[in-house]
Order: sequence, then C-alpha cells, then structure tokens
Amino acid sequence: MHSFDYYLAKSDLTPYSGTIIFPNFEALHAIASQDNFVNILNAKLQEAVLENKWNRFSFITHLVATVDNGYHDYQPVYLTMMDFVIKNFSKNTHTTNEQVIEVVLDLFWHQEKHLKDLNREGQLKLFSFLKITTGFKYEVSDYDEATFFAVNKSMDLIKYQNDYGDSRVLKNMFLNHFDIHIRNEAAEWIKD
Repeated sequence: MHSFDYYLAKSDLTPYSGTIIFPNFEALHAIASQDNFVNILNAKLQEAVLENKWNRFSFITHLVATVDNGYHDYQPVYLTMMDFVIKNFSKNTHTTNEQVIEVVLDLFWHQEKHLKDLNREGQLKLFSFLKITTGFKYEVSDYDEATFFAVNKSMDLIKYQNDYGDSRVLKNMFLNHFDIHIRNEAAEWIKD
C-alpha cells in the first residue's frame, strides 16, 4: 500500500481528484481509518493553503466527502478549508478554480455535523466564508443546476454562524445579489 504522501504528490499533478480516489478507494479508506488521520490531513491541507495548491485542496475536499464514515471529527479540516477559500477569494482574485467553492459547499452541506458547535472564531470564519459565497457567480446552464444547489447550500449553512456571525447581512447579500437567478432563489428561501 502506498503512503498518503504518495497520493498527495499525485494529486498535485492531477486536476481531477476522481482519477486518484476511485481506483485507490480501499487504500485511501484504510489510511483514513487511522486514528491520527485528521491531524495528518489538516497539516497537509494547511500546506496546500500556504502554497496555493489547488489540486491538492480539491483532492482533500473530495477525499473527505468520500471517506467520512463518522469516525473522525473533521471540524479542524473544515476550518482550514474555509481559510483556503477566504485567502483565495476575499481579495476578489480571479481564478479558474471557482468550482472550489461549490465543492466545499457540497461537502459542508452533506456532512454538516462538523459545523455544529463551532466556537466564536469558527463561526466568524464561517460567516466570512459564506459572505464570499454571496458574491460568487454560479454558472447556470440547461444541464447544470449549480445555482440552485450552491445557493441553497450556502443559505442552509447560515444557521451555524448564528451566535457570532450576522445572518441578516448574509440574507440581504443574497437578496440583493447581482445575479437575478440567485436573487430569485434567495427570495424563495428567505422568508422573514
């Protein structure tokens, strides 16, 4: 069996995580079952944040979505994922990797238990992350419902920053979004 570092090195060279995860699922699942996996994963994710390793970040995000069996508490990893998005999107930097936001939203929404019980710092970080999602232009096509799912996921996650974040600000940002599709979705979802 290869080491986790081997798969991370491969991920740095591979834009599509599935080409690594699916053929190596059993080996990766065995690695993910180790007691210290979250600590190792978070350290590797922090490296990706510092070095702007988009492919590695995407790989780790997809890996967590694939192997989370309820055994580990991924809250530290989620907070590091928020750091990555905040670092790369808060300054309105243009990137071709905008699907990162949708991938993270998808993970958080489907496995939201790791967002429960965030402390003050975690809730403020989630607020900053969600604030970025309100300014994101989700692509709409006949084949993709990304707007619907991403916006609804963003709005569903607002509840996890209620104590220290500002839900009213987030809701208003969605309701006043520059994209009519997002405004319409927000108007349907937000009923004050």
